[in-house]
Amino acid sequence: MDPHDSGRTLSGVPDGRTRRARIRPAIVIAVALLIAIAASGPWPSRWAPQAPVITGPYASLLAASSNLGPSHAVDAQLTVTLSTLARPATLMNWAESRGLAVRWRAGDDWAVVAGSADRLAAAFDVPVHDYLGRRGQVFYASPQQPVPRADWAVRSPPSGGS
Repeated sequence: MDPHDSGRTLSGVPDGRTRRARIRPAIVIAVALLIAIAASGPWPSRWAPQAPVITGPYASLLAASSNLGPSHAVDAQLTVTLSTLARPATLMNWAESRGLAVRWRAGDDWAVVAGSADRLAAAFDVPVHDYLGRRGQVFYASPQQPVPRADWAVRSPPSGGS
């Protein structure tokens, strides 16, 4: 390359080589930033602060599946762990007031809360979406873990799905 060649034509306008040489580093930097952002995973700020993002194998399952949007399942359910072996009257009253049902057997320290996906989502303040798995199976799930509240009478966050 000629050291006296400024990369400009006789009219003083940069030629194509110089323009491309300036654009290439910008494209490389932009692509590197996009890759770094994508590799960092879900941003917690995208979710409600009270509902942590699901992690572990369950998160891997959701990441490998196609999110079909809000679930329209009428028979969704989740399992909750109870704080005692006693009848979960508080949970049952809470669920009933939200149009949900609770299935529980005497002596069990867990119960199933059931109802439509949209009512479960509203009651537990998490999104419930349908997903399409790699093998074509459709299932509902939430990418967020509900945070237990005192009025649920549970010992740990509910979990579940179909």
